[in-house]
Amino acid sequence: MLEDVAKNILPIDVKDLRRLGIDEISLVKGQGKFIVVLIDIDSGKLIGLVKERKQIEIENEMRKWGETVLEQIEEVSIDMTGNYKNLVKKICPNALVTVDRFHVTKIVHSELNQARIAEKKTASELNIESREKVFNS
Repeated sequence: MLEDVAKNILPIDVKDLRRLGIDEISLVKGQGKFIVVLIDIDSGKLIGLVKERKQIEIENEMRKWGETVLEQIEEVSIDMTGNYKNLVKKICPNALVTVDRFHVTKIVHSELNQARIAEKKTASELNIESREKVFNS
């Protein structure tokens, strides 16, 4: 199915590509079957699909764009594992590697939730008189 979709939208013109997103999506949840998606961050359009997470496969796909395109890429957004950082440094010499907003937001929300849970626990352990002092001061 993915190959059919890719055939209908690919190849994409990448001559103006400046900001690239690299991420993985699971084809079958919990079974370790992933594909790598390459996205033009500025347009939000899919510009590449790679059947495997192997860096050599991703590199081969990206090299099809040509050295000019790879050199003009200014930013590459990846997930927090950093799996693709060395690849980006190798083939996109002028790109700044950043962490994608989704993963940063996920961590911030998780930390805020943990702080909320800890404060709720602390408040529930206070007796009513102590609780009133905390919340009325």
